Amino acid sequence: MWHAPPNGEKGADAIPENRLSESGRPLAAHMVAAMDAADALWDGRLSPAFRDGLAEGIGAAAGGAGGHDAARALFRWLAALSGLGRCTPGYQALCGARFSGGGAAPVPIAPRLARHDRATSLLTAWFLRQEGWTSEAAEWAGYAAGGWKADSAYASEFASDPGADSRAELGGEGWRSVQWELFQSMTSAAGVPLEMLARHVPPVGVQLACSGAVILADRLAAQEEPPTVFGASPGPPSYTPRPDARADRSPVRAAALEAAFEAESPFLMVVDLPADEGAAAASKAAKASVPSDALAGSEVSEGIDAAFAAAEVMAAKFGLDGFFYALPTRTALEAAVDRALREHPGSLKGVGTLDQLRLDQADTGDPRVMLRQLTLVTRAVIIDATAVPRGPRSVPWGVPPVLGWLGRNRVPVVLMAAGLPEGARGALFAAYTGDGRVRPRRAAPSPVFWAPASQGGARAA
Repeated sequence: MWHAPPNGEKGADAIPENRLSESGRPLAAHMVAAMDAADALWDGRLSPAFRDGLAEGIGAAAGGAGGHDAARALFRWLAALSGLGRCTPGYQALCGARFSGGGAAPVPIAPRLARHDRATSLLTAWFLRQEGWTSEAAEWAGYAAGGWKADSAYASEFASDPGADSRAELGGEGWRSVQWELFQSMTSAAGVPLEMLARHVPPVGVQLACSGAVILADRLAAQEEPPTVFGASPGPPSYTPRPDARADRSPVRAAALEAAFEAESPFLMVVDLPADEGAAAASKAAKASVPSDALAGSEVSEGIDAAFAAAEVMAAKFGLDGFFYALPTRTALEAAVDRALREHPGSLKGVGTLDQLRLDQADTGDPRVMLRQLTLVTRAVIIDATAVPRGPRSVPWGVPPVLGWLGRNRVPVVLMAAGLPEGARGALFAAYTGDGRVRPRRAAPSPVFWAPASQGGARAA
């Protein structure tokens, strides 16, 4: 274990007695406020699916209280540590100038040196290595706390000799003493089981969503008057499985509901409408002043209703906060969203294009991507691919990578298509499940097919 030297900094690198956060409060108070905000988010805003996913991601038993306790402690600890990089010379100089009424910072600050998120990631990972964590486990925790993935050469240099780092960025040994003190005090206050987590690395999607939740907690804590009470999240509506789903007047909807009620785990459902119906309805909608209303009474409309109904059941069964609705283009989205909002105002919790679901190639250091992933893993997803252009083997362009990402993160998906050949449909299920030999079930004689996602979880580092 690393032991900090005594604080002996002098001159421009001297450590201010009152270290500040951007709200003007003492930094330690901000870090405690972030921990409190994380608790409030965990209790009132983060879905059961997020909490289960984080517990599974660290190798804890998601279904038991012990697993959730460890995951909660981890989340509140990471939220507190998100402020660790603010205990650096550059950041404190900028804050001191801001709250003392001065103009320029007392010491020159290069843009790169003002990145407290980068400092948070480096310091968190380095301290955890000193606590016996594997390099990979320490780096994921550093990423979750600061949202920055260290350049391997720079991280290696810092890990081997932290004193060699620029004093203007992370400070010298005196600063390290104070940073270590903050790290230790927040670790103790959070009650996080460091030894249990030292070799666990959650899946990338869990890491990304956790980073998004940490951002929310930190931003709440940075408010001048951080909220202390959160109302209970309304959450998804509850559903009671009907004894006979076939009693539904629409056979497609009945089949979709029956499959959703039977599901034991998150899955992909494909509602594959006849090709001629899809083409006719699309042509009719293109000529109408209100495209979504033009579909009323068509088989495509029944498919949309079936997808929405199944997604609502999925959300209720798997502890999700409603569903996210994705279409191929913004024009198509604008044409369909009004109807979706009218008919499902309580369950529709997000809309977007297919491109916005391509997180497999996204910049994982972008806070917007982290927040988008947090949105996805806490909702079911509906994808309308009826008008997506076809590629080789008639597989809809761009859809398999999206399904692969969602499947690896165990996000329930309902996909609407029209006239898919069996091979194309199989390619979509293979992308979602990661198994090229998967054989989806069918609610015959309906056009509804489904197969469960693969099992996720932590891996040892």
